[in-house]
Amino acid sequence: MVASLQLIRVETVSPFLPIFAHFINPICMKAIISGILFLSFAIIPFSNASSDIEIQILEFFDNNAAPADWKYEAGNPPTGEWLAPGANGKGHCITASNGAWGGPMIQLEPYEYYRLSFKGKSSGKCYWFLNFYTPDGKEYPVDHYNCFEASADWEPKEYYFRCIANESKARLFFRPMNDKPAFIDDVVIQKANRKTVAEWADRVYAAMPPVKYQAPADRWQLIPKTMAALRGGKTLKVVMLGDSIVNDTGNSAYDVRIERMYPGARWNIVQSIRGSTGCKAYKEGNWVKEMVLDHQPDLLMIGGISNGDAESVRTVIRQVRAKMPDLEIFVMSGPIGRVDPFKYPDWKTEPQPGEYRTQLRTVAADEKCEFLDMETLWGNYVKTAGKDWDYFTRDELHGNSEGRQVLSKLLETYFAPKVP
Repeated sequence: MVASLQLIRVETVSPFLPIFAHFINPICMKAIISGILFLSFAIIPFSNASSDIEIQILEFFDNNAAPADWKYEAGNPPTGEWLAPGANGKGHCITASNGAWGGPMIQLEPYEYYRLSFKGKSSGKCYWFLNFYTPDGKEYPVDHYNCFEASADWEPKEYYFRCIANESKARLFFRPMNDKPAFIDDVVIQKANRKTVAEWADRVYAAMPPVKYQAPADRWQLIPKTMAALRGGKTLKVVMLGDSIVNDTGNSAYDVRIERMYPGARWNIVQSIRGSTGCKAYKEGNWVKEMVLDHQPDLLMIGGISNGDAESVRTVIRQVRAKMPDLEIFVMSGPIGRVDPFKYPDWKTEPQPGEYRTQLRTVAADEKCEFLDMETLWGNYVKTAGKDWDYFTRDELHGNSEGRQVLSKLLETYFAPKVP
């Protein structure tokens, strides 16, 4: 019924616009949106709406044939279908049990957040993810992966994602896991303000066992410029160097949590990552220049589970400081990944002499870098939270919305203003 609407700017928009659109034809819908734009008028006030929202995708799959800008990338055997009825008992939806459905290419703004909503049901977990592309169509190594859980009935889904630091195009994909059929309908992507993102993160976290972490009183000694910039309401460019775990940390909405505590501050994340890659690789060749120095960051954060050894981290730190001697660096051990205290009962709740966590803390101290032991904090939380591993993860190694909120809350607590 409604074709994909690209970059239609609405000065104020009602949250009921997608619902309203479902019952009218596409020509009328576009005319109504144009009228709203012309009149700068809200159908129904929406306190959480951004003052300037761009609708990137508005697709209800109600035509008799699949829209040309949604493509099924075949699994083996191919299972993608254009199926009736859809979520409201009429129209159509997309479905598959393998392969992936991919939406149209959309234009996004660097560092800005977007709201993704859709209706879904599935007999197992189903990935949704954004791939980002250069203006000429080359795929970036940075992405945003998540999943929704199994449900027998249609359920509304709401998520938020942030565009990468580059001017970027992106495509949204849905990919079922483990050959379990998934059904998708009523997909909407629209620009979101950062206050709304923080409130969504709060809602996700409120349904979880609380993170019990008290940040050390002597923290921040090695990042004084960073903390002064936050207190002064400045903008910081923060390069996060690492692997897919670091990518997930950057996608945890911890940035908007920090910004909320320091009015006027902006924490702009540059995710310099390669999957399954860390400092053992980055210390070679020209990687440090490309992934750190060329961005001229205000703060460098190094983490993940793929660094190989602590001495490789030291080497990268020294290469960076050789060119940017005053750059503040924040080193983190790796959460999630293989830190599953249920699957690996020999995992220790405290770092042991000679092991990676202990060695990394020593390297950070030697090189005058701030250090946060995310592995220990993550492992102890998961071990005592009363939930199984699957509750926090989308697959064996990576966090879902709940798992990422653990990381987000740990970083929020670490950077929270000290109470006198």
